Amino acid sequence: MHAGWEKRLAIALFLGVFLTGVVAAQEGVWQGEQNHPMLRATFKNKDNNAEKHAAVVEVETQNIGLVASDVSSYEGSDVGLLEYQVDQAPVLATADTRVMFRDLTTGRHTITVSLVNTEYKGLGAKAKLEVDVP
Repeated sequence: MHAGWEKRLAIALFLGVFLTGVVAAQEGVWQGEQNHPMLRATFKNKDNNAEKHAAVVEVETQNIGLVASDVSSYEGSDVGLLEYQVDQAPVLATADTRVMFRDLTTGRHTITVSLVNTEYKGLGAKAKLEVDVP
């Protein structure tokens, strides 16, 4: 009876570690479906900036053009914006592919980057990055 329980626990722990690794591995990995809008997000000088309570995120995109957030005349699935969010803070929508976040508090922060259309509807490509601020 105990052996079966231990085996299930070992499997659960393995899956938990594996799935956590998948989430953390989103940095630098293309997100989204092939031949659809995709993004790849990375930190610039992650550790150095974290020491300064900051984070710089750089994003590359494929299969989409980025337009200014105040331009509503663009339509179609080939144009959009990037949405950045730190933890549960308000979302920043922009065409900027490099954004700096300052005054981060000590602790772990999650920065989410998403591709959205000009009506701010998600296009499926999303990356979650984590940074530990000392």
